[in-house]
Amino acid sequence: MVTFLEREELDFLDGIGKDILFSQGVKVPRSTILKHIVDLCQKLNEQGAASHEELIANIVGRVEEGGKDV
Repeated sequence: MVTFLEREELDFLDGIGKDILFSQGVKVPRSTILKHIVDLCQKLNEQGAASHEELIANIVGRVEEGGKDV
C-alpha cells in the first residue's frame, strides 16, 4: 500500500508512536497505527456511507454516543 500524507499527518502518527514507545516501551510503526485507525473507522461506520461527508458524520455520531460496542 502506498499512502501520501502531509507533514502534519506524519507528525501526528509519529506522536502516537512516541506516546506508545514512552508509555509501553514498544515501537509501533506508522503502518500498524494506520491499520488500527482503519479498523476502528470500519467499526464506527457499521451502517455504511455513500460519501466522505456521510462517513465522517457516522464516525462522529458514534464517537459522540460513546463508541458503544467498539
